[in-house]
Amino acid sequence: MTAGLQCDTCRKFGPQQAGWLYLVQHPPAEQSPLMALVYGSQSVSSEPLTFCSVRCVAEYAVARVLVEGPAAGQEPL
Repeated sequence: MTAGLQCDTCRKFGPQQAGWLYLVQHPPAEQSPLMALVYGSQSVSSEPLTFCSVRCVAEYAVARVLVEGPAAGQEPL
């Protein structure tokens, strides 16, 4: 018997039933050397992310953009 699922955003536990949302990352297409320099290489996780609601998916997306987004300029001295 499994313990159920845990939301990757709010950490809520729930039974393993329909209603959970899964975000699966597909491997990116092979990049040219120039594009690899521009965008860098990012590792792709094979484990799906699990969310209990659409709101948790949105909060995860906003946090990811804020944390992993490119620099928007130079810091003031």
